[in-house]
Amino acid sequence: MPIKPTPLAFDCTICGWRKTTAPNSDVIASDDFFTCCSECGNRDLVVREASPWAAWLTRLRKKWTTHV
Repeated sequence: MPIKPTPLAFDCTICGWRKTTAPNSDVIASDDFFTCCSECGNRDLVVREASPWAAWLTRLRKKWTTHV
């Protein structure tokens, strides 16, 4: 049985880049997980559970951009 993954927040410790992901299913896509910073390439990212508010906004943005 598929289990919806927990939304994650990725933070770069060097440049301050931040990204929140909220996968729709248990299939992790390339835009749902990051191993390095998109801005500076730092591999020392802080990964934590996203706040409910950030997860909700991320899902809303994803839904809005895919249906427009």
